[in-house]
Amino acid sequence: MTTPIGSQTWELAKDILAGALALPESARAAYVASRTSANTELAEEVQSLLAQATGIEHYIEDGASLRHTPAEEQERRDLVGRPIGAYTLGARIGAGGMGVVYAAKRSDGAYDQSVAIKLLRVGNTSDRAARSLAQERQSLALLDHPNIARLLDGGETEDGTPYIVMELVNGVTIDRYCQANALSVRARISLVQGVCEAVQSAHQRLLIHRDVKPSNVLVTADGQPKLLDFGIARLLESTDAQATAGTHQQFSPRYVATDVYGLGLLLYELLTRNSPYARISSTTGSSPMDAMQAILQDPARRASEVARANSSADASEIQGDLDTILAKACAKEPGERYPTVAALNEDLHRWMTGLPILARPQTIPYRVHKFVMRHRWAVVAASLGSIAVAVGAVGTYVQKERAERRLEQVREISTKLIFNYYDRIESLPGSKPVQLALMQDATKYLDALALDAGDDAAFAVELGTGYRKLAHALFNGRNLPHLGDRPASDALMQKSRLFLDRALSARPQDSTAKVEMSRWFAEHGATLGFDRKTDDAIAAYRSGITHLEAVLARSPAHRDALFQLPQMHLGAAEASTQGGRSSDASIIAARAAVDRFAASAKEDAEVENLRLFVVRKQFTNAMATKKFAEAIEYVDEEIGGYQRYLKGQPDNFIYSRHLQTALSNKGAVLNTMARYAEALAPLDATIDLATKMLSTEAQSLVTQQGRARSYYHRARARAATGNADGAYADWRASVEDYRSLGTKALIGGVRRQHLESIVGLAREAQKRRDSAALSYVKRETAALLTIAPALSESPPTADWLKELASLTGYVR
Repeated sequence: MTTPIGSQTWELAKDILAGALALPESARAAYVASRTSANTELAEEVQSLLAQATGIEHYIEDGASLRHTPAEEQERRDLVGRPIGAYTLGARIGAGGMGVVYAAKRSDGAYDQSVAIKLLRVGNTSDRAARSLAQERQSLALLDHPNIARLLDGGETEDGTPYIVMELVNGVTIDRYCQANALSVRARISLVQGVCEAVQSAHQRLLIHRDVKPSNVLVTADGQPKLLDFGIARLLESTDAQATAGTHQQFSPRYVATDVYGLGLLLYELLTRNSPYARISSTTGSSPMDAMQAILQDPARRASEVARANSSADASEIQGDLDTILAKACAKEPGERYPTVAALNEDLHRWMTGLPILARPQTIPYRVHKFVMRHRWAVVAASLGSIAVAVGAVGTYVQKERAERRLEQVREISTKLIFNYYDRIESLPGSKPVQLALMQDATKYLDALALDAGDDAAFAVELGTGYRKLAHALFNGRNLPHLGDRPASDALMQKSRLFLDRALSARPQDSTAKVEMSRWFAEHGATLGFDRKTDDAIAAYRSGITHLEAVLARSPAHRDALFQLPQMHLGAAEASTQGGRSSDASIIAARAAVDRFAASAKEDAEVENLRLFVVRKQFTNAMATKKFAEAIEYVDEEIGGYQRYLKGQPDNFIYSRHLQTALSNKGAVLNTMARYAEALAPLDATIDLATKMLSTEAQSLVTQQGRARSYYHRARARAATGNADGAYADWRASVEDYRSLGTKALIGGVRRQHLESIVGLAREAQKRRDSAALSYVKRETAALLTIAPALSESPPTADWLKELASLTGYVR
């Protein structure tokens, strides 16, 4: 995040701004350039403030823009019926400081279409104005969001003047829509959330609107907000290394803050029907200069106080968290505002759902208050339960509320309590017994709740999520910690799919349900890949991707969908590699999806984690295509990443597990390259790390399985470097680790690896004439074939069994 500007720079910026606003708009740029000189930081700040000032001037002058000069009246009459490209102009429907907007119809006979066309005003044909309109056209070309008026076409008139053809939005301005429909506070916030998503979509394409205000948001008859007028939008170019390096610095907070402020001011005015500043209130006339000075100098009024002064019934609802959200969004200094529009939208979502907002300190009393407010009826019921039982007159009411209370229970207990706890203890050492107890209790609880699911789609999604998470904890195909119970996991996955199908049947476009279904396909795909059913696994991942793309088509800034999408492509890449085919396309798609997520959530800690997952798949792909030198580069990058993570979280079991795998992979590829001496260091490190992890988490199957394979790789490296005794010890240690896995390791590949280690031990025991070790090998082979009889059916394991028979006398 960019450090806020210093107070001296801020004061100087305000002084220069005051001088610029006293000049005609055409002279302001030269004046600012002369005052800021080579001070880039100061210049950027003044430019940002000027953009806000321009928006304010337009806002104040909107009413006047509807009164036409004689020249404009003549223009309006002359242009009606004029052909523009494939269209014919109709009535004039709007005007701004630079351009005029006309309704138009397609007239070339290709098809019928009503559009809006924007032209320059009469007498406003300067090169600067033409460039500005052309820039707006380019800005719109970058955007595709359901809450942004779409660019349909564009071109130049016969005299070379650019024009824009846009979607014709049949609606009214957002402030008039709210007043005409007497919308509640929640309904007004919901409309602004749609605008937030539109602005955030623009930000993802490095485009700042810089003029968010009521007149630039129309609401259609079906209640959908549409953001208009990118006439003064700024496109942040990143065409070279210097520009790329500077994009994030410019984007946060200085330029993003402009749109955050605009959205905050928009919401403030919709909720209070007034301005935060008395000098530019709805009842006071003010000049652009007065307005800008008010913003820079006057303290903003609390929204609830303004609403109360207007005798609004909404004041009590605004008071508290909404006051805090609006104060942060409309803060004077950019660095004190929300860092992104997504962060503002997240707090609005939290207010709508009764969660603690992030703009307030997360104190225990505050969080408890929010919990009680979200579940006030359940709290009251708990306090008065004995009375309710005694009073039979409320029996009907209790039955009516039962399903709703159950829904709140599953959200709070199974999702927010059980799984929040599970997610936290999953990465802690020594937690397997607690995990097992949680899973058993959670299964019983969800089964009981499932009886009350009824036709509630939201309830069905919660249950589907709960069953999927339980299934993942009991067994997963992702090489992550699990409890090793595959049959129970499979049964829970079936229950999860049942409820998710039910939810999507009731609400086919529900984003929450579709994202959760994609997670189900990710889990299912991983298990199919675990079983080497690679074609089915790839199909599962593609199904999940289809669900996510449908969500993002409607809501491009949907955080959960953006976060899940790269993981689906990475899963498809893994399955492709397992199936012996190239995963290049899936890796490229995964990288692009990570970049898309990062653009929406730059400060999210998961961005770096996702990038490391991509690196892991690049390593796997390089190994599959025998590009070993590239594989070393990728695995070194992964090792460095997880070592950095563990410096900050040294006890994180999952990060340690990822590091263990990466170190083992490095040793394996160095062995493949016959660089045995170099392989010893990473193999020593991964065995030491795994042993440390198992000392506190003895039941971690994947950690023990990984250590067993690392012993195998180190035995090969030691043998090749002349350490025969060390190799012999490692062969024995590898077999012991595999043997103690018992029947829980369900993947065929583990059994194959187990047999491979047995063969290595048998060969060395034969060289040493170690009869005791050969007898041990014979017993181990018999026990393994009892668990995995298919090993005797095909090469190479069938050939290894023949060799073992000759070495030990074992006969099945």
